[in-house]
Amino acid sequence: MTTAALNPASLALPAGFLPALSPVARQVFAEVIEELRPSARMVIIEWSEKHRKIATGSRKGDFRADSVPVLKEILEAFNDPTVREIVFKKPSQIGYTVTVLLNVLLYHVDQDPCAILVLFAKDGAGKKFCREKLDPTIEQTECVAAKINTKSRNPDNTLDYKGFPGGFIQLAGVNSPSNVKSTDARIVCVEEPDDVGHDVKGQGDAIALGKARSKTFADAKILVGGTPTIEDYSAVDEEMKLSDRRRAFVDCPHCGHEQTLQWRNVEWLDDAVTSHPVFGSHRPETARYRCDNDECSALWTDYEKNQAIRTKVATGGLFKATAPFNGIAGFDLGGGGELYSVMDESRMEVLVRRYLTAKYDQRRGKADKMIEFYNGTLAMTWRLKADTPKVDTLIERVSDYAPWTCPAGGLVLVASVDVQRGGESTEPRLEYKVKAFGRGMESWRIAYGTVPGNPLERSTWDQLETVLGKSVRNHGGGSMTIRAVSIDASDGMTSDAVYSFCRRHKAKGVIPVKGWNETGRIQREIFSPPKAVDTMGQDKASRYGLKLYMVGTNKAKDQIYGRLRLDGEGPGRMHFDADTDEAYFEGLTSEAKMPLGGGRVAYVKKAGVANEPLDLEVMCLHAAHKLRLHTWDDRHWSATEVKLRQRSLLDETPEQPAPTPARPAAARRPAADQDFPTYDW
Repeated sequence: MTTAALNPASLALPAGFLPALSPVARQVFAEVIEELRPSARMVIIEWSEKHRKIATGSRKGDFRADSVPVLKEILEAFNDPTVREIVFKKPSQIGYTVTVLLNVLLYHVDQDPCAILVLFAKDGAGKKFCREKLDPTIEQTECVAAKINTKSRNPDNTLDYKGFPGGFIQLAGVNSPSNVKSTDARIVCVEEPDDVGHDVKGQGDAIALGKARSKTFADAKILVGGTPTIEDYSAVDEEMKLSDRRRAFVDCPHCGHEQTLQWRNVEWLDDAVTSHPVFGSHRPETARYRCDNDECSALWTDYEKNQAIRTKVATGGLFKATAPFNGIAGFDLGGGGELYSVMDESRMEVLVRRYLTAKYDQRRGKADKMIEFYNGTLAMTWRLKADTPKVDTLIERVSDYAPWTCPAGGLVLVASVDVQRGGESTEPRLEYKVKAFGRGMESWRIAYGTVPGNPLERSTWDQLETVLGKSVRNHGGGSMTIRAVSIDASDGMTSDAVYSFCRRHKAKGVIPVKGWNETGRIQREIFSPPKAVDTMGQDKASRYGLKLYMVGTNKAKDQIYGRLRLDGEGPGRMHFDADTDEAYFEGLTSEAKMPLGGGRVAYVKKAGVANEPLDLEVMCLHAAHKLRLHTWDDRHWSATEVKLRQRSLLDETPEQPAPTPARPAAARRPAADQDFPTYDW
């Protein structure tokens, strides 16, 4: 019998049935009916305060929403049917994981079971989250523990998967797109999108991947919570621009003026008598918040600030939209960050101590703590000093020579190919660049284009072969052919297709390459000895078979960005053909070097900008280093120029049938292991 059939309102009971029962029997009957009656679904905050237990940290015990009042409206937005996506630009220590993420997950296990996907930067991050936060919280929350047995040893309980009646929670690292693309989910949570590469193996950024997994659900919800990083390179910042950009307003306890909290309004005293090795004469314990109403300028204590936040939440809410609503609710704490926290570890004195410590290190040439303060404490992006000219400046340098022609000075042609197998919004393709180098590594863009098609199909590579087989007319009249080609083989799904093409054209200087994952203090060289692809031993096939070359990407980008700052003609200068457009320069300047602390650095990609032009430039530079063009002196360049002129004279004679090449002797060393000669495609 179904539950609905036992509802007293729908039961057709015999006349006199209930009066005939004894008082005890009537009470038992009523209790049974009430137990079987479908319960009304709670909202997240109501459910959390009734059932949720905090298992770790300083706030162990029953969950209380007023302990983190700034997050209350984010949880309410999750129950708003008009909201499809929630974006939270947050400081790193405000209780988001405990208050928002865990409540969302556990609420849906108990109240609204469905498929849930949580995306992390790496697989290891998801498993750590499970061990340290998710499993302990499940065990402490009885109604959820009854549905997920964290102690069992079965496929429904692992460190990255929790099955329960009606749904599951999948914890996945977006560093492996196959983990993401194999799971569709109604609820998708993206954790710290700025920690994830903006182009995950050619499949798009973490937020785009997450959205794609929920698009088949009419009632889907996307939750994006992240700390911003670098201005113009922050994924959560870019996503916030698509939202209604809600800012948190509080009222001054003294004059009632409504305002957003901003770090610039925090003040403290300094005392000439005080001398601290790090803080100097500053006294963090005197920190106060100044009202930004010039007619008031009252100084708030921590208690007054916290009460102002609680009062605003209780009387209508902190957040107000500053842009039209289109289904994405954005909650932006940028500029105030932890000032909106009422927790003791976020007192103004503590924040001032962090700031002064970061300032102390910054004066000594270490910017990482100040960047961390801006990002993690204030929820603000950090502005990097530009390493390259502005796009407008580069556009002014575009020359009037046509594509597939080489101006005077260009003597050696190289090429590069970037493999894109396509994503949710992009088509599969091969992107290529042809570049000429001359004396002093002066260079010219000769051609840039796309070969449409699936990189896994031979026909796509056949089209590329035709493109790379084109000859280029030099300004001096000679005909030039490409002498070295570097092809990206970093994507495991397409690497075999790349290797196959490279094997077929190995003698023409075609090689597979892959960039070093560089975050250490020591930079890799642009060109370094390769490793064998075809075999693992020391046999002849290993020595002469296909080899994979690793590219020192950081040093290559340093050189490229250094050369882009050079103007005019001469060594190191970079020139661009007449077809070079603004989008190309945006891609060429799409990355910036970010300090990671401890002397480590990494290049980060600008959010929402394709970086293929830069990747192709890096691989062209690698091809030039494979030919050792950077070591050539004037004798080498002059000899190459003479050969080019001689070829020009030969080009003027009537075409003769090409002789059949002699078969090389079996013991002859493969040409690809020598300095690359010029080959006709």
